[in-house]
Amino acid sequence: MLDTLLKKQNLQWLLFLVLIYSTSIFVAQKSRVLDDWTNIVCMDGRGYYAYLPAVFIFQDLGLDFYEKHSPVPGDEANFLMEAQGGKVNKYSYGVSLALLPFFLIGWAYSFFAGYPLTGHSQPFCHAVFFGAIFYLGLGLYYLRRLLNTFDIKQPVIYMVLILIYFGTNLFHYTVYEPSMSHVYSFAAMSAFCFFTRNFFVRNNPRAFLWMAVALALIMVIRPVNVLIVLAIPFLAGSFGNIILRATQLIKTNKKLIFYSLLAFLAIVGIQALFWYLQTGHWLVYSYGNEKFVFAKPEILNVLFSYRKGLFLYTPLILLSLLGFLPLFRKSRFGFASLLFFMVVLVYVFASWECWYYGWSFGQRGFIDYYPVFAILLALFFNNLISKPAKLLATAAALSILLVSAVQTFQISNKILLHDGMDKEAYWDVFLKTDSNYSGYLLEKEKQRISQHYSDYLAGSEPVFKSKITFDEQETPLFWQTALLKQGEAFSGNMANLAGTPANHYSSGFSAILSDISPVPVKFVQAKVRILQDGQVAPYFLIVSVEGSGKLLQYNSLDLSKMPGNKEGWELKEYVAALPESDPAETSVKVHIVSGEGAEVLIDDFELFFY
Repeated sequence: MLDTLLKKQNLQWLLFLVLIYSTSIFVAQKSRVLDDWTNIVCMDGRGYYAYLPAVFIFQDLGLDFYEKHSPVPGDEANFLMEAQGGKVNKYSYGVSLALLPFFLIGWAYSFFAGYPLTGHSQPFCHAVFFGAIFYLGLGLYYLRRLLNTFDIKQPVIYMVLILIYFGTNLFHYTVYEPSMSHVYSFAAMSAFCFFTRNFFVRNNPRAFLWMAVALALIMVIRPVNVLIVLAIPFLAGSFGNIILRATQLIKTNKKLIFYSLLAFLAIVGIQALFWYLQTGHWLVYSYGNEKFVFAKPEILNVLFSYRKGLFLYTPLILLSLLGFLPLFRKSRFGFASLLFFMVVLVYVFASWECWYYGWSFGQRGFIDYYPVFAILLALFFNNLISKPAKLLATAAALSILLVSAVQTFQISNKILLHDGMDKEAYWDVFLKTDSNYSGYLLEKEKQRISQHYSDYLAGSEPVFKSKITFDEQETPLFWQTALLKQGEAFSGNMANLAGTPANHYSSGFSAILSDISPVPVKFVQAKVRILQDGQVAPYFLIVSVEGSGKLLQYNSLDLSKMPGNKEGWELKEYVAALPESDPAETSVKVHIVSGEGAEVLIDDFELFFY
């Protein structure tokens, strides 16, 4: 009978895993994640992943190879930080360690299929994606086993697993940003919590070794996650269990302690070795000037703000806190120890000076700790008794699942901002999924910044100005003309036509900064008359800056999303700040690009440089 039960549970798990993997790959395929493979290793993930090509392909921990072989032209290793003794990778090597088997598969495939062996060609990037999918499954596997140790009913366990994945930003950081650390931390955290529980509650001495391995992995993936050790009292069940198991281990299994310590130090020591090879120091603070400000924690912002509030962008975590109610009834010690852990966790995260954690979806740092929140969520659902309570809780969970799915769609389709959200922006696009909202908030933010610059420059005299009306006998200096149309113009008789199948570009301006001004130029203001006759296809005003053969800055504003009646000639204005650079080596280019089906007439194109 036990064998039958185990076979049934294994079949359930297999079917669940098929559901999770197939859904993830299907969404990735539909969203072109795998087609746009150059974006798979992105953001902080570039630093997490960089150890692999640095060690196994180029033998170059200084990452001099990076810019040349990055799949994104012009990408720089800006995750290298100045430290005593030299530059050091800001991020630790744990994600690279986790991805090593998949990297080797990518290397082998690239070798036999003839792809460049750079570590950043298509097979390598696809390997990162499938590595993330694998560790998602591993994390859910250990989370399932962890919940079993709390005697959670099987239907509740699977419901919690589904909610934790599809009802949070874990899905986003697995499918859309698989090179980020969070899915790997989630897997390591799930394993650590399970082995801790297995050691202290189920009295399995061998679990202590795996506790040490999991904790070491947690630390080399994301060092701040060492905070999980504060959850050990809760996971152990009581201080009595901690003292009892520790005493038993010391008395009867010193060899196991030695091997566990050896495994821990070996994994953590490799990071110290990397630091030493990069800087000559065994211990390095790799985050530069970034720091904790413990005297000014942004607790309310971390939990409730429209910018990055945990409860706003991951409401499932708020629902999970109801699990404290049955926990309080069952174990006052468990309640107090877990509450203490979570208070410390929130306090530490809120004390990081960049409490909103940059370009991100929600409070991404909490993803790593979802196994702990999953325990609370499971306790809540497992202890519901009355049918109305179960129906109400299920309805709440399904509503949260829907909201989370919509928000995940929004963030991946540029409807939500990765940063800069506020109350107005949040409700402006709440549950909106129409393609017309893609980029809407981003363009609105660009317009706000442009208006701020415009107000700042009001009354100032430009150091250089230039205008083209398209009626000139000779093209003005620094301008290049494109397709012209006669008879329909804002002024004169000629206008510039852009957006035809043969020509998407307008006439444009291009100049070396030192040729237009003897003093540094900080801003460029564009004013142009546009006739679009009610069409809403996107067209963009582009301001690009190049220096020493590199693209220094690229600004674009979707003029179709600017306020206006979309009928008749309209004045469009955009102000962009220019980067500091050598004027003699820096060129600025300004033009309009229209998408397919976005024919527009352009007239009286003016530029002002300040």
